[in-house]
Amino acid sequence: QIVNSEGINKSIKLELEATLAHYYKSWNSSESYYRYKYQKFNRTLAFTKWFRFKVLDLVWGNGESILKLLRTLFIIILLMTVIDTIYLNTWNNITNYWESFCKMPSIFLGIQTPHYYSYTYLSSIATLRIVSISFFISILTKRLNRR
Repeated sequence: QIVNSEGINKSIKLELEATLAHYYKSWNSSESYYRYKYQKFNRTLAFTKWFRFKVLDLVWGNGESILKLLRTLFIIILLMTVIDTIYLNTWNNITNYWESFCKMPSIFLGIQTPHYYSYTYLSSIATLRIVSISFFISILTKRLNRR
């Protein structure tokens, strides 16, 4: 079998765009079809579906974008940097942000586990690490697998 992976990837992106448009219209459209089909509580459910789909699209492109996942990881590391500098009360010097930013990847990957962090915070980081790795493996499987 010869697989046209570019065409398949393009069709999947179009399908994701159509799904996003449908979810958006299901809770926000003034068209009679959507007003009749999605009433009251169903509109709230439609909004939650749209919101979840949109968040997952921003986080990892719904399984289609390694760049979006890398952007999300960068934002997580930036947030960890800010938390670290505030927690250590070293937020008033810009070099402290840089030093903290440089050590955050090793903390995120679990190489370092500073004793001054709470177990809850370290558990949250570990959970984010596991979810991020899962997203990454899912993207690789989808992209490198013959569809």
